Amino acid sequence: MANLSDRYTELGITIGGGGGGGGFIWNETPGNSPTRAELAGERVYDFEQGASQTLVGWVKVPSSYSAGNQISMTIGFAVASAGIDKVKMNTTATRIATGAAVTDVTNQHASTAADTTLNGTQNALNFSVLDLTDGSGEINSVAVAPGNLIKVELTRSAPAGTEDTNDIRLIPSVTEVTFS
Repeated sequence: MANLSDRYTELGITIGGGGGGGGFIWNETPGNSPTRAELAGERVYDFEQGASQTLVGWVKVPSSYSAGNQISMTIGFAVASAGIDKVKMNTTATRIATGAAVTDVTNQHASTAADTTLNGTQNALNFSVLDLTDGSGEINSVAVAPGNLIKVELTRSAPAGTEDTNDIRLIPSVTEVTFS
């Protein structure tokens, strides 16, 4: 079985340097992932309201990354209803050190305020930035280093108050990780 770096090369994914973007490998988990769909000829993942769905992504920290810099994920998404939508998503980032088991969940960081509200316009390409590290560029008070893997779990959160109950479609082709 090829290692993750070889898989990135095989898939043609380029990892960005400090201040740049990093490609993601998205994993689907049978029975738990959002539904794969098409929108304007692009593959999207449809996070349905009220469903317990999680999409898992992986990115390798580039060799040019400097410890302490913020790591964020910019996601592209679309919503299907009229007007302005507010949808909550939860992001959990897990730092996996070189040589550690990929199942090690010791060092996790939930997105700021646990849930991030995504505001989007109907049938438009919308973007939102989700923090993967805390303010000091760490995951659960542990420094991130070049060569580490970051596992990101993106989950739709239940609405509370003013959030809409509409589906949200994640667009992987315009989603990237930034190391700044």
